[in-house]
Amino acid sequence: MIKSTSRIFSLSIQRSLQLHNPRAFTNAARNLSEQQRFLLARTINAPAADVYDVVSNISDYKKFMKYCTESVVTKKDEATGRPTQAGLTVGFLHYDESLECEVQCVQEKNGNYTVVANSLTHSLFNALQTHWCIKPHPLRPSATEAVLCLEFQFKSSLYNNVASIFGKSAAEHVMKSFEKRIFSLKRQNAKNKAGDTAERATLKN
Repeated sequence: MIKSTSRIFSLSIQRSLQLHNPRAFTNAARNLSEQQRFLLARTINAPAADVYDVVSNISDYKKFMKYCTESVVTKKDEATGRPTQAGLTVGFLHYDESLECEVQCVQEKNGNYTVVANSLTHSLFNALQTHWCIKPHPLRPSATEAVLCLEFQFKSSLYNNVASIFGKSAAEHVMKSFEKRIFSLKRQNAKNKAGDTAERATLKN
Protein backbone atom coordinates (compact mmCIF):
# COMPACT_ATOMS: atom_id res chain seq x y z
CA MET A 1 0.00 0.00 0.00
CA ILE A 2 1.36 3.41 -0.95
CA LYS A 3 1.70 5.83 1.92
CA SER A 4 0.99 9.52 1.44
CA THR A 5 3.97 11.40 0.03
CA SER A 6 3.89 14.08 2.69
CA ARG A 7 3.98 11.51 5.50
CA ILE A 8 6.84 9.59 3.92
CA PHE A 9 8.87 12.78 3.47
CA SER A 10 8.17 13.93 7.04
CA LEU A 11 9.21 10.61 8.55
CA SER A 12 12.24 10.42 6.28
CA ILE A 13 13.55 13.82 7.33
CA GLN A 14 13.06 12.98 11.01
CA ARG A 15 14.86 9.66 10.59
CA SER A 16 17.72 11.24 8.63
CA LEU A 17 18.32 13.75 11.39
CA GLN A 18 18.44 10.94 13.93
CA LEU A 19 20.89 8.90 11.85
CA HIS A 20 23.36 11.77 11.54
CA ASN A 21 23.65 12.11 15.28
CA PRO A 22 27.13 11.12 16.57
CA ARG A 23 25.39 8.43 18.66
CA ALA A 24 23.72 6.97 15.55
CA PHE A 25 24.91 3.43 16.20
CA THR A 26 23.51 3.48 19.76
CA ASN A 27 20.25 5.04 18.64
CA ALA A 28 19.85 2.43 15.92
CA ALA A 29 20.25 -0.36 18.44
CA ARG A 30 17.37 1.09 20.42
CA ASN A 31 15.11 1.29 17.36
CA LEU A 32 15.62 -1.99 15.54
CA SER A 33 11.87 -2.55 15.34
CA GLU A 34 11.50 0.58 13.20
CA GLN A 35 11.86 0.73 9.46
CA GLN A 36 14.71 2.96 8.37
CA ARG A 37 14.03 5.77 5.90
CA PHE A 38 16.40 7.87 3.84
CA LEU A 39 15.36 10.85 1.74
CA LEU A 40 17.31 12.38 -1.13
CA ALA A 41 16.28 15.29 -3.36
CA ARG A 42 18.01 16.36 -6.56
CA THR A 43 17.55 18.88 -9.35
CA ILE A 44 18.30 17.04 -12.59
CA ASN A 45 19.01 18.88 -15.82
CA ALA A 46 16.60 16.85 -17.92
CA PRO A 47 12.82 16.90 -18.58
CA ALA A 48 10.63 15.13 -16.04
CA ALA A 49 9.35 12.71 -18.69
CA ASP A 50 12.92 11.58 -19.42
CA VAL A 51 13.65 11.02 -15.72
CA TYR A 52 10.42 9.06 -15.36
CA ASP A 53 11.31 6.87 -18.35
CA VAL A 54 14.64 5.87 -16.78
CA VAL A 55 13.21 5.22 -13.30
CA SER A 56 10.27 3.19 -14.59
CA ASN A 57 12.33 1.17 -17.09
CA ILE A 58 13.24 -1.48 -14.53
CA SER A 59 14.41 -4.03 -17.10
CA ASP A 60 17.42 -1.78 -17.83
CA TYR A 61 18.57 -1.49 -14.21
CA LYS A 62 21.15 -4.25 -14.72
CA LYS A 63 22.86 -2.06 -17.34
CA PHE A 64 23.78 0.77 -14.98
CA MET A 65 23.09 -0.16 -11.33
CA LYS A 66 26.11 -1.46 -9.47
CA TYR A 67 25.56 -4.90 -7.89
CA CYS A 68 22.33 -5.40 -9.88
CA THR A 69 23.07 -8.57 -11.82
CA GLU A 70 19.57 -9.15 -13.22
CA SER A 71 16.45 -7.08 -13.76
CA VAL A 72 13.33 -8.22 -15.55
CA VAL A 73 9.75 -6.98 -15.90
CA THR A 74 7.31 -9.83 -15.37
CA LYS A 75 4.03 -7.92 -15.71
CA LYS A 76 3.00 -4.67 -17.42
CA ASP A 77 0.01 -2.39 -17.38
CA GLU A 78 -1.81 -3.04 -20.64
CA ALA A 79 -2.83 0.58 -21.06
CA THR A 80 0.49 2.31 -20.32
CA GLY A 81 3.07 -0.40 -20.94
CA ARG A 82 4.71 0.43 -17.61
CA PRO A 83 5.75 -2.37 -15.25
CA THR A 84 3.45 -3.57 -12.49
CA GLN A 85 5.68 -6.42 -11.33
CA ALA A 86 9.41 -6.94 -11.69
CA GLY A 87 12.26 -9.12 -10.48
CA LEU A 88 15.72 -7.99 -9.38
CA THR A 89 18.82 -9.90 -8.38
CA VAL A 90 21.47 -8.10 -6.34
CA GLY A 91 24.91 -9.66 -6.02
CA PHE A 92 27.64 -8.60 -3.62
CA LEU A 93 30.74 -10.69 -2.87
CA HIS A 94 29.35 -14.18 -2.15
CA TYR A 95 25.78 -13.02 -1.51
CA ASP A 96 22.87 -12.97 -3.93
CA GLU A 97 19.42 -11.65 -3.10
CA SER A 98 16.50 -12.08 -5.50
CA LEU A 99 13.55 -9.74 -5.10
CA GLU A 100 10.08 -9.85 -6.60
CA CYS A 101 8.57 -6.37 -6.54
CA GLU A 102 5.12 -4.91 -6.97
CA VAL A 103 5.47 -1.71 -8.99
CA GLN A 104 3.17 1.28 -9.40
CA CYS A 105 3.98 3.88 -12.05
CA VAL A 106 1.68 6.89 -12.08
CA GLN A 107 1.63 9.82 -14.49
CA GLU A 108 -0.52 12.59 -13.06
CA LYS A 109 -2.45 15.18 -15.05
CA ASN A 110 -0.31 18.02 -13.69
CA GLY A 111 2.84 16.53 -15.22
CA ASN A 112 4.12 14.92 -12.03
CA TYR A 113 5.12 11.26 -11.79
CA THR A 114 5.52 8.66 -9.06
CA VAL A 115 7.19 5.26 -9.14
CA VAL A 116 6.78 3.00 -6.11
CA ALA A 117 8.30 -0.46 -5.78
CA ASN A 118 7.44 -2.75 -2.85
CA SER A 119 9.40 -5.96 -2.44
CA LEU A 120 7.11 -8.98 -2.07
CA THR A 121 9.68 -11.76 -1.61
CA HIS A 122 13.01 -11.45 0.16
CA SER A 123 15.16 -13.33 2.63
CA LEU A 124 17.23 -10.47 4.08
CA PHE A 125 14.49 -7.89 4.68
CA ASN A 126 11.29 -7.59 6.66
CA ALA A 127 10.35 -4.66 4.43
CA LEU A 128 11.83 -2.88 1.42
CA GLN A 129 10.31 0.02 -0.55
CA THR A 130 11.53 2.69 -2.95
CA HIS A 131 9.37 5.70 -3.67
CA TRP A 132 10.21 8.22 -6.41
CA CYS A 133 8.47 11.58 -6.82
CA ILE A 134 9.33 13.29 -10.09
CA LYS A 135 8.03 16.71 -11.16
CA PRO A 136 9.02 19.57 -13.49
CA HIS A 137 11.18 22.21 -11.86
CA PRO A 138 9.02 25.31 -11.15
CA LEU A 139 11.67 27.77 -12.39
CA ARG A 140 13.62 25.77 -14.97
CA PRO A 141 11.43 24.39 -17.79
CA SER A 142 13.97 21.79 -18.93
CA ALA A 143 14.88 20.56 -15.43
CA THR A 144 13.33 18.14 -12.94
CA GLU A 145 12.90 17.94 -9.19
CA ALA A 146 13.39 14.29 -8.20
CA VAL A 147 12.96 12.90 -4.70
CA LEU A 148 13.90 9.36 -3.70
CA CYS A 149 12.66 7.82 -0.47
CA LEU A 150 14.29 4.51 0.46
CA GLU A 151 12.60 2.60 3.28
CA PHE A 152 13.70 -0.77 4.60
CA GLN A 153 14.17 -3.06 7.59
CA PHE A 154 16.63 -5.96 7.66
CA LYS A 155 15.76 -9.15 9.50
CA SER A 156 19.22 -9.10 11.05
CA SER A 157 19.83 -6.66 13.92
CA LEU A 158 23.49 -6.47 12.88
CA TYR A 159 22.57 -5.39 9.34
CA ASN A 160 20.14 -2.82 10.74
CA ASN A 161 22.88 -1.33 12.92
CA VAL A 162 25.28 -1.06 9.99
CA ALA A 163 22.60 0.28 7.65
CA SER A 164 21.67 3.02 10.11
CA ILE A 165 25.16 4.47 9.67
CA PHE A 166 25.85 3.76 6.00
CA GLY A 167 22.31 3.70 4.60
CA LYS A 168 22.36 7.27 3.36
CA SER A 169 25.55 6.62 1.40
CA ALA A 170 23.80 3.69 -0.27
CA ALA A 171 20.81 5.87 -1.15
CA GLU A 172 23.14 8.51 -2.59
CA HIS A 173 24.82 5.84 -4.70
CA VAL A 174 21.42 4.81 -6.09
CA MET A 175 20.57 8.42 -6.95
CA LYS A 176 23.94 9.01 -8.65
CA SER A 177 23.50 5.86 -10.72
CA PHE A 178 20.20 7.15 -12.06
CA GLU A 179 21.62 10.62 -12.71
CA LYS A 180 24.50 9.14 -14.72
CA ARG A 181 22.08 6.98 -16.71
CA ILE A 182 19.84 9.95 -17.49
CA PHE A 183 22.76 12.10 -18.67
CA SER A 184 24.22 9.22 -20.69
CA LEU A 185 20.95 8.71 -22.58
CA LYS A 186 20.60 12.47 -23.02
CA ARG A 187 24.03 12.70 -24.66
CA GLN A 188 23.31 9.68 -26.83
CA ASN A 189 20.00 11.16 -28.02
CA ALA A 190 21.69 14.48 -28.82
CA LYS A 191 24.39 12.64 -30.78
CA ASN A 192 21.78 10.66 -32.73
CA LYS A 193 19.84 13.83 -33.57
CA ALA A 194 23.01 15.54 -34.76
CA GLY A 195 23.81 12.53 -36.94
CA ASP A 196 20.30 12.51 -38.44
CA THR A 197 20.52 16.23 -39.19
CA ALA A 198 23.88 15.83 -40.90
CA GLU A 199 22.59 12.89 -42.94
CA ARG A 200 19.54 14.85 -44.13
CA ALA A 201 21.75 17.79 -45.09
CA THR A 202 24.03 15.47 -47.11
CA LEU A 203 21.09 13.89 -48.92
CA LYS A 204 19.61 17.30 -49.68
CA ASN A 205 22.85 18.49 -51.25
